[in-house]
Amino acid sequence: MTESTTLLLYCTIIIVSFFLASLSQNRKYIANGEVQVGTNKLLFLSSFLIPWFFFAFAGMSNDYAEYQHIFNVVTWDNFYRIWIEPGYALLNLLIKTAINDSVVGIVIIKSIIMVLVYKTIYDYRNKIPVGLAVLGFLCYCYLDAFCMIRINLAAAIVLFAFSRFDLKNATKEAVILLVIAFFIHYSTFIVAIAVFGYIFCTRKKRISLNAYLVMVACLLVCRLVAIPLMNLLFKYIPVLAKYGEKYDTISRSGSGLLQYIIHIPLLFVFHQSIRSIVAFQATDHNIYTIGMILAPFSLFFGTMGYSVQVIGRSFVFFLYLWIITVPCFYRTRCNQKVSDKSLVYLLIIIWLVMKFVIYLQSDSLVSSGIAKYYFIWQVM
Repeated sequence: MTESTTLLLYCTIIIVSFFLASLSQNRKYIANGEVQVGTNKLLFLSSFLIPWFFFAFAGMSNDYAEYQHIFNVVTWDNFYRIWIEPGYALLNLLIKTAINDSVVGIVIIKSIIMVLVYKTIYDYRNKIPVGLAVLGFLCYCYLDAFCMIRINLAAAIVLFAFSRFDLKNATKEAVILLVIAFFIHYSTFIVAIAVFGYIFCTRKKRISLNAYLVMVACLLVCRLVAIPLMNLLFKYIPVLAKYGEKYDTISRSGSGLLQYIIHIPLLFVFHQSIRSIVAFQATDHNIYTIGMILAPFSLFFGTMGYSVQVIGRSFVFFLYLWIITVPCFYRTRCNQKVSDKSLVYLLIIIWLVMKFVIYLQSDSLVSSGIAKYYFIWQVM
């Protein structure tokens, strides 16, 4: 495909999947005295299959050959000591024991990413508009995953871990999933820092605003010393050494103003939700609590990305904000008249699409090697 045709394809995938997901959630019923939203499984599955098909069977990206090489060289003797994280190497090895084909192996790994994300969205279907959630994923992370499979796999596991913790109160399972994600991609330690922030701010089963302000203040101070600190981490922590090498060659300058603009709407969300969070009144308070903890970390690492570009990739770990917290705000906090709800819905769409437009304007399609789409069978 040409670049213009490829761009049209990506836009079509996003639009069609968004509408299918929105249409899948179009009826309400009463169960156990509460209003539940019915979901048409066929339509929701269709909203999954379209982006999954073009993602799983894409044969291009700058890193595609490297992922094939990893699959081909990993063995039971070397999976724990090759240059890639042992968790990702082991996953390739486990797949390889059944299917000794690197192309099929990558298809399976990509499918795992998509299944985890859509499973999370489906599990939250009674709390969020799934159309907005699907749009959030497709605008924020979908195209990024074409090139950076490992970090997006780790982020999908993190997202699923959050859902298990929130919906099932499965703390141990969530911790195990986070550990697995860490061994898939070491940058998951960023999430561990946010988890400690959650523990610090919710020691009494509800968020403490004083503790929250202390956490935010600490992040502001850390931002001032972040670059020298990164130098120390890269130098003295062996598992981060390879990121230090990338840091030496991949950096950029900028104020990070765009990151502040992207995160500003979250202030409105939390302003409207804060009383319910603190008073523990809303049934969805934990969604907002998780969102409140993740937001400053998302902004912190997002602005850090302007000094250390490799850190900017960590935005995928905060997908929960855009596909769960914001859609949940629309569902549970917008009880105004229909015209007001429609306006909020439209503004959220604009907000999400803005991130997609920013991605396109940064020339990321070309730099990631996905500007011209072709299928795996076109190069086999």
